[in-house]
Amino acid sequence: LGEKRAERCGFETERPPETESAKMPERASPPETPTPATPQTPGGTRVPRGDLTVTFDDGSSVESHSVILALASPVFSALLTTPSGALRTDLHLAGASADEFRDFSIALRPAGLRQSALQDEARYSALVRWAHKYEADSLKTLIEDHLIKDVPVKTGSLAHALSYSLLRRRAQCLKAMVADLREHVEELGLLAKRETLQEMETVWPRLCEAAGVPLYPMPPVEQLETMWPFVAAGIRQHAVSASEHLQAGLSKAAKSAVADASATLSETSTSLLDRFMAYWV
Repeated sequence: LGEKRAERCGFETERPPETESAKMPERASPPETPTPATPQTPGGTRVPRGDLTVTFDDGSSVESHSVILALASPVFSALLTTPSGALRTDLHLAGASADEFRDFSIALRPAGLRQSALQDEARYSALVRWAHKYEADSLKTLIEDHLIKDVPVKTGSLAHALSYSLLRRRAQCLKAMVADLREHVEELGLLAKRETLQEMETVWPRLCEAAGVPLYPMPPVEQLETMWPFVAAGIRQHAVSASEHLQAGLSKAAKSAVADASATLSETSTSLLDRFMAYWV
């Protein structure tokens, strides 16, 4: 208070020397480490960061969610659960593809977070293989719905459905193939197995009809598998013969129709000519 009064009166006052700490410049604070961006779906929905790191033989790694994998797949549940009941935070998948696993783990997410894995048609084949191997039944059902609705039955469709136990797709394939046996008879030979005995028994009467032979009891599937090339050849040959017979019949009918039309036209022309001549005479 006395120093302030002296300064106001024009007197100089002696100030205490500055301490070393006062002379030192302020220490700069360390730069903040940027927080990794939260992944987002194409629609902009934020995806929580994963708690599981999955590594592969090529050294690559994919971040995933252990709870989602464990709930969707009993196989992954067994792989991830420790003896204490906790979920592991790391896992190595030998012989697997990092890209395919990434698509698989995305496809297991809730509907609003999985579009990126299901938009590409080419990925469905790999996804159904993973779903079958790891028993992810909900994903397999989703893929089967897509196949039934959007993918026409063609060569290879039945083999695909049999390989991955897609029962509804298998039934769809059988219905389409039985409607065109000449085109699909070779692939129907895949049913000559004990696992598909019921389906083959259902198709057998139609096969006999297509081959042009009387219906007789179906032989054991082991014999049927061996003789299938002859069954297929018989059906194709009968289809060709029936087609040729039909063409011959149509040709004969067409020739007959042309002849009848010519005769009718000739009679009509003669009648008109007779009337014309009678008028002038």
